[in-house]
Amino acid sequence: MNNDNLNLVEQIGDALHRIEHLFRQQCAYGAQTKALPEVFASCGQFIGDDASEIPQRGLHGISAALRVLGPCKSPESIAIVARLVKYCEANFENDLKSLPDERQRLEPDDMANVIKLGELLHGLSFLSAAHADTGRLAHNVASLLQRSLVDGKGWGYFLGDDKPALLPTAYAVRGLESTGFEQPASRTFISDTLARRAVSSSKSAADLTTAVACAYCLTFSTNGKQDNVLKAAFHSAWRSLEPLLTEDFEQNLEYWRGSRTYYVRVPWQLYLMALASEYSFYRFTSFRCQTKLRSAIRAVRSASFKYPYSGQYLSSRTNAVAFEVLGAIRDRVRRLLLLHVAYAVDCLRVFSGSRPVRIAGFVLALVIIVYSSWQWYATGSARASDLAPKFLAALVIGVLAWGRR
Repeated sequence: MNNDNLNLVEQIGDALHRIEHLFRQQCAYGAQTKALPEVFASCGQFIGDDASEIPQRGLHGISAALRVLGPCKSPESIAIVARLVKYCEANFENDLKSLPDERQRLEPDDMANVIKLGELLHGLSFLSAAHADTGRLAHNVASLLQRSLVDGKGWGYFLGDDKPALLPTAYAVRGLESTGFEQPASRTFISDTLARRAVSSSKSAADLTTAVACAYCLTFSTNGKQDNVLKAAFHSAWRSLEPLLTEDFEQNLEYWRGSRTYYVRVPWQLYLMALASEYSFYRFTSFRCQTKLRSAIRAVRSASFKYPYSGQYLSSRTNAVAFEVLGAIRDRVRRLLLLHVAYAVDCLRVFSGSRPVRIAGFVLALVIIVYSSWQWYATGSARASDLAPKFLAALVIGVLAWGRR
């Protein structure tokens, strides 16, 4: 492995440790945990020093904390994870004696939210016996999902919904499969829906980012494998979304239960980079993808990774996704010895396709054509320069065509 690749691996490792630290601090000392009995710990929508006094807690934050701290072997992390599991058990078993104050409990809608239940199962799958015995909790959550399967296909956004939707089904499948419950019918439902949308001419931005999220969940689940439909969904979304990698965007999708409106963040840029590392060496090593990857690593290492249009605080869920994606990419970077060569080539292509270079190139091509034509006319004889308008100008234009806009 060359030194540049080693340096990138070390930077990712440093970023992962930084995310672990943020979650440990939040779960140990945040307002969510301080308001609970000492045997419990919790996490909320936000992490970081600015969010330490925000009392909100929920399954998005708890699942994110389990995902990040679950693989960590430090005694402090193990102790916190055990307290997180106890808090979840008390809620799902409706243990009013342990949580006498209603404000200490999770909201009922939280425990009926399919995306959150799927993420909880996914987070629990990273725990070992050293943390806690999660078998009973995982079985209870999995049973809730399995009893609410709609038409043998998938799930809506909440337990009891009568129509399956792609996004909650993808997160539920990943969570169930990570705890040993295979979901072939639901995988087929997702694949068939993605395949139909691929031939549709009316795809919205939400459709594209949902397709990316579904492809990510199924590709990187416990039973994940390369699938032609998922690969096609990635390539189709890439063509539309790659130019947006130069900005900091995540999708905030609305969904409803009764009169209440809910939102879920879809950090599709992170998902897209992970899928590129799995499905396309060419796309993963591209200028925009590598620039976005390095930008994300820098932001995480400085504890400032957030999407500015989504608010001022660090999102626990988004940072947990960053933790998972960077970990997956680190494993693949170790095998990509030509990563920096390919990245340099694409940087050259991007430079060649920049507006100033294209303008200069076209002007040069025009000068060559005019000069060669004048020389041919002035000499009145067949000379090598007769070929110049065809070959030299074609060469310049070919270089411009090779460059990426």
